[in-house]
Amino acid sequence: MKFSKRVQQIKIRCEEIEKKEAKMKHINKLGEEITSESLNMTTTEGVEGKLAALNKRWRDTKEMLSDYRDKDDDERSEYGGCCCFQMMKKAFNACFYS
Repeated sequence: MKFSKRVQQIKIRCEEIEKKEAKMKHINKLGEEITSESLNMTTTEGVEGKLAALNKRWRDTKEMLSDYRDKDDDERSEYGGCCCFQMMKKAFNACFYS
C-alpha cells in the first residue's frame, strides 16, 4: 500500500515538473537580483551558496524523475526497494514544497 502511494506521488511530481521549473527560474532571478544589489559580501555569498545547493538538488530531482518517467511499468516496480527511490523521497521534501 505504501509503495503504490509513493509511486502515485512520483507520477504527480512528474506531471508538475514544468510548473516547478518556472518556480525555480523565478527563485534564481530573485537571487540574482539580491546578489547584484547587495553591498554586503556576507549576504551575497550566503544567497549564492543557498542558490547553488538548491539548484543542485533541483537538477538531481529532475534527473531522477526523468529516469523514472522513461521506464516501463515493470522497471518502475523495482524502485520500491531501490536507494534511488529513497533519494527521490528526500528530494521531494527539499524541492517540492507548495
